[in-house]
Amino acid sequence: MGSSRWKQIKKAAYEEMARYGWMHDMSSFRRPPYAVVDLTAKKKGDRDMLRRKRMEIPMLEGWEAVDAALKAIAAANNELSVINGSMNMQIDALKEASDNMAKPYKEEIKKQELLIKEFVQANKTDMKGKSRKLTFGTVGFRLSTKLTLPKELKKVIAALRKSGMDDCITVKEGVNKDILKSYDEKDILKVGGKLHKEDTFYYEIEQMAVSEG
Repeated sequence: MGSSRWKQIKKAAYEEMARYGWMHDMSSFRRPPYAVVDLTAKKKGDRDMLRRKRMEIPMLEGWEAVDAALKAIAAANNELSVINGSMNMQIDALKEASDNMAKPYKEEIKKQELLIKEFVQANKTDMKGKSRKLTFGTVGFRLSTKLTLPKELKKVIAALRKSGMDDCITVKEGVNKDILKSYDEKDILKVGGKLHKEDTFYYEIEQMAVSEG
């Protein structure tokens, strides 16, 4: 598969996403009331200093409006699921095409590597030293050191400590905050921790209800 075919596959993926966007009217979904990026800054070449503008929207007027906003979020989530699903399908197709394209070349590399290795090993005496430079590369041998250890690493670690070779031992420690948070507050205070309690806003979406209409 040539580069032109590869470009066709990528183009098809982009066209699919664009086609999906044309089929669905997204104007009913409000932009979220948080900062949005001013893309004009990119034209000025100042990507690190992108200006942000806050969108002013009126406060919701009642609980029915809150419920309507939750419904809008759920509907938007449904649309995102479809878009992400389509995107993942395209990505999988591109990966599969890429793997198929690469397979014969990978097999050719392995084949040539084996042939080169076999010949060089059989003709070591023709090399001056451990390598030989050719037109398209260099072949040769270099010293390789490989360390093997017993399966029972605990005994190896104990032996390292006994021999004063602690620098060969890797130790990674940390604090599991989720477990520590489950202890009594007095115990948390003993180790220098503090519990900060506050009511935080949350919302839950009845996704199925929206999906059904």
